[in-house]
Amino acid sequence: MTIAIIAHDGKKVDMVGFVRDHIDFFHKRNIHLIATGTTGSYLEKAPGG
Repeated sequence: MTIAIIAHDGKKVDMVGFVRDHIDFFHKRNIHLIATGTTGSYLEKAPGG
């Protein structure tokens, strides 16, 4: 399964936190995450990204 990560400017930090808090869930279920440009760059720069 693939899930797209998209967040409005005011929610990008919240979305990164949500993904990081639940990353084990996504990995255990073999969920592939894709993201829009800016949101994706926030995720990549986050600790563990």
